[in-house]
Amino acid sequence: MGQDVGMDRLRRLAARLAPADDEAWLEHVPEADRVVFSRGMRAIDRVAAYFRYEAEGLEHVPAPGGALIVMPHTTITIDGFLLGAEILKRRGRTVRALGDHQLFDMPGVGDLLTRLGAVDGRPANAMKILGDGELCFVLPGGAREAWQPVHKRRDLTWDGRYGFIKVALRAQVPIVPAVTIGAAESWWVPVHALNWGERLLGRRWPLFPPLGIGLTSVPIPTKWTARVGAPIPLEHPPEAADDPEVVHALHTRVKDTVAAMLEEGYRDHALFGGRA
Repeated sequence: MGQDVGMDRLRRLAARLAPADDEAWLEHVPEADRVVFSRGMRAIDRVAAYFRYEAEGLEHVPAPGGALIVMPHTTITIDGFLLGAEILKRRGRTVRALGDHQLFDMPGVGDLLTRLGAVDGRPANAMKILGDGELCFVLPGGAREAWQPVHKRRDLTWDGRYGFIKVALRAQVPIVPAVTIGAAESWWVPVHALNWGERLLGRRWPLFPPLGIGLTSVPIPTKWTARVGAPIPLEHPPEAADDPEVVHALHTRVKDTVAAMLEEGYRDHALFGGRA
């Protein structure tokens, strides 16, 4: 039954959705990138419709100034771009994504990601963005969190990932926690695909693609609801980035906040629509 629902939804997408006429948000995008952004946003709108996407708590996104939006890494990180699109349309602010170095080394992919607002996720790039008063989002768990097996797909694997805390301290910007309830259930893998890829292929690449409906990669049409939490002030000076105790304490606070948001979100969320 789930397979029929998903395939039927895919077939009807083009007929049900027309390109958006209201693109007032384009004024917030650099002129050179507006064509790419416009096309990308129309594709994002179609993805959002497939998952019946909603975003809550956008009032927590700072109106002016830099901030680091921190999210779990789902298998396919579309939910980060969906949240960025909602922030652009409803808050009038662009969000720069900090991406995996490997993606920016792929021919054509790096250039496309750059034009869509993403940057190679090195600390220096993040500092530049935040120092310019912009927003950016980071997924501390990285690819290892994304490719976890199905029974661990909601787990946060942030241990030892302190870079985002140090960047926020040095840039003196708040951390804004966010989650997407339902996104972890749209794809699945039976084992840790990245670990097995490294073992058998000898390189950092997943052994097989994510699975969705049946044994295809067509995503299961779960309902996605993004929740943005209140900004977490760091309350320490920039030099605290070199203090392991401060960094560890802030890391624990942010991770616990995100874990609590996930637990609360799934408690009253129905995966295929509505509230539980």
